[in-house]
Amino acid sequence: MTLINQSDTPREKPSLSTEEQLALAIETLSEHVVLFDAEDRVVLANRAWRELNKEVAEYTRPGTRFEDHLRALLKKGLVPEAVGREEEWLRERMESHVNPSGPFDVARQDGRWIRVHEQRLPNDGTILVIRDITEAKRGEEALRENEARLRDAIDTISEGFLMYDSDDRLVLCNTKFREMYAVASDDFILGRKFEDILRAGVERGQYPGAKGNVEGWIAERMKRHREPGEPIERQLPDGRWVKIAERRTSNGSTVGVRTDITGLKAREQQLRESEERYRSLVHLSPDGIMVHVDGEVVFANEAMAKIFGADSPDMIIGRSEMEFHPPEERDAVLERRRSAADSKTIEVRETCYRRLDGSLLDVERARAVISWQGKSAFLALARDITERKRAEQALSQHREELEDMVKLRTRELSEAKEVAEKANRAKSDFLANMSHELRTPLNAIIGYSELLQEEAKDRNDDSLLDDLSKVHAAGNHLLGLISNILDLSKVEAGKMDVEIDETKLDKLLAEIDGTVRLLISDNRNAFEVLNNATVNVFATDAQKLRQALINLLGNAAKFTKDGVVRLEITQEPAGWLNFIVSDSGVGMNADQLRQILKPFVQAETSTARRYGGSGLGLAITKCFAELLGGRLEVESEPGQGSRFTISLPVDPAGDVHATSLTA
Repeated sequence: MTLINQSDTPREKPSLSTEEQLALAIETLSEHVVLFDAEDRVVLANRAWRELNKEVAEYTRPGTRFEDHLRALLKKGLVPEAVGREEEWLRERMESHVNPSGPFDVARQDGRWIRVHEQRLPNDGTILVIRDITEAKRGEEALRENEARLRDAIDTISEGFLMYDSDDRLVLCNTKFREMYAVASDDFILGRKFEDILRAGVERGQYPGAKGNVEGWIAERMKRHREPGEPIERQLPDGRWVKIAERRTSNGSTVGVRTDITGLKAREQQLRESEERYRSLVHLSPDGIMVHVDGEVVFANEAMAKIFGADSPDMIIGRSEMEFHPPEERDAVLERRRSAADSKTIEVRETCYRRLDGSLLDVERARAVISWQGKSAFLALARDITERKRAEQALSQHREELEDMVKLRTRELSEAKEVAEKANRAKSDFLANMSHELRTPLNAIIGYSELLQEEAKDRNDDSLLDDLSKVHAAGNHLLGLISNILDLSKVEAGKMDVEIDETKLDKLLAEIDGTVRLLISDNRNAFEVLNNATVNVFATDAQKLRQALINLLGNAAKFTKDGVVRLEITQEPAGWLNFIVSDSGVGMNADQLRQILKPFVQAETSTARRYGGSGLGLAITKCFAELLGGRLEVESEPGQGSRFTISLPVDPAGDVHATSLTA
């Protein structure tokens, strides 16, 4: 045989020999073909073979031994079934190669399947042909999976299922069927004929209807089996009920379905009992019940007969329902009835019924559209509300009397409130206008006491110096108290001015530090200032913020000894600055926290005696924080110190707002 260049076969060649034409034909085959000589070396391998073994391409060339080709596949891990037993697999494969006995299937590493055909040639060579059977394998697997799924589905359905073939032999019977016929389960053997199974059941006494007429019963059951009709219901010996449905298939098989209808039968019985109870309830109901079709009363209970003044429902049935409405309302009743019929809604209203004697009775009536013996009808439920109407009238009269009393009392309270507000405004106006008159003499006293102290120091007159210091301190204390009272009065009178301006944070902190550091150190306290804000310039009334912070720091210094007083500034992403004053002092409990921000209130009645103060500083601080568009918050625990936080916007929007003196 003449070999041709397999990697570059010319498309056109003049006068090809027979062998060359054969080689060219093999080259273009879709099957994978390789020819080995008597020494088991590759003589010819087509393109499909080379593509299949491209991972070991160097072992597909002419002259390569088959065993070397196999070892290359093993080395590359391309034979999944040989993993862990390579030499054993190689030996088995070589034996089948030398003595081929028929095609065999091989799974490839890439997930594909191939079918290998080997045949010895007369010249002791071997031809090997491989076909890709991946799709066929997938089809077989899909068929097996579908069959398994079908059997699983049949086995998991809630009904009993069985099938007989065209020879009437049992070929399928699911678990549910065997559970339903557990007593006769051993009779349902695959391959057994339906009649044999039926006779076994009769002998066991499974079919009470067959007693006394076995052959006749069997003949009738066999006829229904061969010519299935409508499903039948049958009660089993254990009391359960089953529905039996059978159908013939196109190939002559018979499919049977058994449905357990025991629950359905029980519900039917319950429904019958419920209907009996319903009838009793309707007739014994204290509310009137009536049904009318096309305007004619077709049903009424005893209570409805009583409402209409009849001795029995028979006196109402057959009459026109319109007779029981006052004549002047009948047109409106008809219109409402048409609307209710169109909308299918339940109408509930208070109305009057006209009784048989012509008198009127107040009732509350509910009406709905229902179906009555296949026709559209109205169901009306009515309740006598005569007594309720009387009670409502009495209640309405009592309510009007109460409303008159409330209006009178409200007017009195409003007048008293107006008088109190006028008095409060007069007090606030008086205090606000007395600022100059009260502060001027105090400033004179403080000024003269300072001059006298300097003169006493110059004369070295220590006897007067102590008294003058007390006068000076008392004057300052009184001036501070009056200033606080006047500040509160200004806020209450709406005369407190707020001047929002550009404020530098570092400058403000330096001023506060210079003012309070000496005061804080009087009780041997350490003073810390921590500025964690990223902004330095913000908009606020610097004077009022300074006063508020000095008030908080003064309180912290007063209630802390041998501890730490800290002023910390933090900044929130939303554009707020937090001025936090914390101390390690005596702290407060929950009851004290609820009262501490109210004017003239201190944590305890003993606080004023122990620490002094008027109870106005925190109230003013709260007012100032709110005037500046912010808020004051307090946290404290007894023995753990206190933490006061003034939160202010970096750039307050709009005008500052009014505030309240109550916490």
